[in-house]
Amino acid sequence: MKTAILSLSLLAGLSAVAQTSQPAVEDFKPSSLNQPGKQHPQVNSERRVRARLVAPQAQSVTLDFLGGAKYPLTKGEDGAWVGDSRPQDEGFHYYQLVVDGAQVPDPGSLYFYGGSRWGSGVEVPAHDQDFYAVKNVPHGELRQTLYYSKSANATLRCFVYTPPDYEKDPSKRYPVLYLQHGGGEDETGWGNQGHAGLIMDNLIAEGKAKPFIIVMANSYVPGAAGPGRGPAAAGATNAPSPGATNAPAGGRGPGGRMFDFSAFTKVLIGDLIPFIDANFRTLPDQLNRAMAGLSMGGMQTRSITLANLDAFSHIGIFSGGSIAPADISDMDAFKQKVKVVFVGYGSRELGGNRGGFGGDPKANTEALKAAGVNSYFYVSPDTAHEWQSWRRSLYQFAPLLFREHPVQMAAALEPAEASKDVSTPAGAPISSGLQNRDPAFSGNIIRIKAGKSEPIKDAEGNVWQADQGFEGGQTIERPDIQIANTKSPDLYRAEHYSMDSFSCSVPNGKYLVKLHFAETFEGITGPGERVFSFNVQGKEFKDFDVWVKAGGPMKAYVESVPVEVTDGKIKVTFTPRVENPQICAIEIIPQGGGETSTGASASAAKTLAADLTGTWNAEFETQIGSQKYTFVLKQDGASLTGKATADINGDKHDAELKEGKIDGDSVTFVEMLNFQGNDLRIVYTGKFLANEIKLTRQVGEFAKEELVAKRAGAEALARPAPTQPAAEPGGRRGGGRGGFGGPVTLSPEDNKEAFPKPPEGFDKVREGIAHGTLERVDYDSKTVGVKRWMEVYTPPGYSKDKKYPVLYLLHGIGGNENREWTRGGVANVVIDNLIADKKIGPVIVVFPNGNASTNTANAGRGGRGGFGGDGDPAALAGDGWGKNFESDLIKDIIPFIESHYSVHADREHRAVAGLSMGGGQSLDFGLGNLDIFANVGGFSSAPNTRAPEVLVPDPTKAREKLKVLWISCGNKDGLMTFSLRTHTYLKAKDVPHIWHVDDNAHDFKHWKNSLYWFAQQIFK
Repeated sequence: MKTAILSLSLLAGLSAVAQTSQPAVEDFKPSSLNQPGKQHPQVNSERRVRARLVAPQAQSVTLDFLGGAKYPLTKGEDGAWVGDSRPQDEGFHYYQLVVDGAQVPDPGSLYFYGGSRWGSGVEVPAHDQDFYAVKNVPHGELRQTLYYSKSANATLRCFVYTPPDYEKDPSKRYPVLYLQHGGGEDETGWGNQGHAGLIMDNLIAEGKAKPFIIVMANSYVPGAAGPGRGPAAAGATNAPSPGATNAPAGGRGPGGRMFDFSAFTKVLIGDLIPFIDANFRTLPDQLNRAMAGLSMGGMQTRSITLANLDAFSHIGIFSGGSIAPADISDMDAFKQKVKVVFVGYGSRELGGNRGGFGGDPKANTEALKAAGVNSYFYVSPDTAHEWQSWRRSLYQFAPLLFREHPVQMAAALEPAEASKDVSTPAGAPISSGLQNRDPAFSGNIIRIKAGKSEPIKDAEGNVWQADQGFEGGQTIERPDIQIANTKSPDLYRAEHYSMDSFSCSVPNGKYLVKLHFAETFEGITGPGERVFSFNVQGKEFKDFDVWVKAGGPMKAYVESVPVEVTDGKIKVTFTPRVENPQICAIEIIPQGGGETSTGASASAAKTLAADLTGTWNAEFETQIGSQKYTFVLKQDGASLTGKATADINGDKHDAELKEGKIDGDSVTFVEMLNFQGNDLRIVYTGKFLANEIKLTRQVGEFAKEELVAKRAGAEALARPAPTQPAAEPGGRRGGGRGGFGGPVTLSPEDNKEAFPKPPEGFDKVREGIAHGTLERVDYDSKTVGVKRWMEVYTPPGYSKDKKYPVLYLLHGIGGNENREWTRGGVANVVIDNLIADKKIGPVIVVFPNGNASTNTANAGRGGRGGFGGDGDPAALAGDGWGKNFESDLIKDIIPFIESHYSVHADREHRAVAGLSMGGGQSLDFGLGNLDIFANVGGFSSAPNTRAPEVLVPDPTKAREKLKVLWISCGNKDGLMTFSLRTHTYLKAKDVPHIWHVDDNAHDFKHWKNSLYWFAQQIFK
């Protein structure tokens, strides 16, 4: 699971109270989790954390809370870097230090396993910490225990807590609670971070809980795909018990993601429980067995217990969803078998619609209670998705277990009591403690910077007020990120998320509300992973996807909404669908009329100048041939809606036009195009004059055309001249971009397959074979000057004692290092199956991000530049796809792979191939570096492919150096021109190559087929 989003246990409530400009109170004390004798980190009475690191040679040091904010440290004359955080929530927090880009543990702290690594932790003292304090009471034992798992074919570890009197009476037997950790953590979590043993010691000493055994196991099973990481382990199935639904051995987490718990289910039911019952003095029946867990462990608890009601009678879910009556097929059987259902959350986690995470947990729990189930709902005051919430949940849950009769939940931590010593009251907004004050209206523009506790200035000198006006949610800052499409990146380096609404009191009148967004969360890796709706003064925006709107991550996007206020208030409501809603900034601009100003402004008058309602026709040339468009537009003030009907080489389709805006004689609107399985934005911008609209049509970052749309009936439509000069010999067009293709007629000789279709199931996950490993790998890109990352596939049985060849596999313009080849292309599955069938030997496959733009104003994640490249087709979409990526690949990626993996570091054992834009890159940079690569493949190569005489200027050298050169394309692909011209040239120059044409289009069918056969030709 990815730490940033799936390791839910790490998303601690790090937003606490507002940072102020006042100096910190100097009563700092060493954290209780420091190594012996270490003075830092320290915590003060405001709950600020102070970090200190002696690193005189370092250039930068940052205090980095995992899943939360980052705080740059300042270097002193003594060479020590020191800095303070904002006030933090009470309890335990994971953190690390980032030294010149390297993420390292703090040498002053003890280490804890979280975020899928051993790292630092700091404890912010809680006002109620007495319930897990070390006291002079009898203590139980926390034992490391090894057990053999048949299903995993491995010896595994768990920790077992036995109560204080366990050794005193050998005849006494005990109930058992199986207690699970969260994502990215392990079996040490509950004992170390959670203090489960101390909590039980104190409850038992006070007579509040019955003594019982606790078993804490690791949810991650060796050799299995892992929760949320892929297919289920072989044979890991569990038939549901009576009273349960046919629940899968998995669960759905935030954002709708599926988690696969089948491998752990088999270990737990088939191996661990029998081992515990055989080796500890347990009461080995359903009535005396409970299961609970936090976050991912709560999801596991829900999934496993519903499917195994004959094994568990008590269920505890801490921040991991809930159980609704609809989840239970036989309520009478459920009530007979299940004695307790407990659901606990931190107060900062609640609010809004939690439908994407199992529904409203409180409503579900109350519905169970109404149905006659002994159910409890607990809210930990003033905490978020963090250990303090889960410590408190265990403290409330444990006394309910294994009772002869139901008891009342202690709820010892009432909200009023819990917040009396905390500066953020329990009734405050679920946020960083910033007051929910109504932004003051002064008659001018109101600007609110979400997520910031102090005002900031933008690039034009405008002052943006601190975060205010929001109901619910949390805030977070990401101060070091690069933001494209804006002159004021600071507007997008903090955000308010998971909020219910925003409101602002204003005089009645007309306003333009501008909502500023940017997708900056590392855990969101593609479209559809954060989708929400919002309503601005009655205007509904459904299924809003920041990634899609902005055209990718780390890009600014502004949604402008004209509204009219009649009740003295502007209100924006937010509803989550997939993941939480987020926003970076809000502007409220008076537009004249009513009480907002004395007269209409010039800009407002200008906004309503044009009238574009009607039908408009256009015909123009594109990279896939001639296109005829009919636009039906409807104008409503400054807004524009409508639809487009397109005739593309005889293939017709309709599309809704979105985001239409009019400002004087300027017009913009957006059409969506499905390309390579991804929705690309086609953005139209232009000028309106009488009966013509002169438009620039930008297709994602892939192509640009100029066209003229004319009002229907105004005059006969004249076909515009092509925007590109006539084709030159070899199919190249002018304009310095390597040409755009069109319909191509293939000769019978050229329209043939070099290989048959792959066998059925070549791209399906197979049970009973070994599978390789996919992992994200970070590396320092000297080319770009930042840390970048890639995916690396290592084959089954990878060993440092053996050397492997390497295939560098490049994605298209609509993808990235982990969204295309390993998802739509299932490249790892194809390679697994080829290795298992002994059609190829073990191979390492590297999936880089093919866009290595520098961090310019219009660069996105890893950089997404604009068109350019000084006439080099390789830079069709910017230098990030051209020379920068070539440098990154040759100078940064390959050296990193060859220094960190056991590989053959010679050209004969290197291959580069790719699809579409990646196919063009493979030909450009593979054939351009024959001293580096002996194997090159281009699948459906895109217009970034250089002219063949540039690709292969020396046919003799190519014949000598190349071992495999693969050129392929589907005969239904509109980009056939670029592959065909390369093949024609190579054939004329007698350069050996494989020419493969199948009956597919520009799609994954062709790319998977090509990978299947290409992989079998290389490294022989």
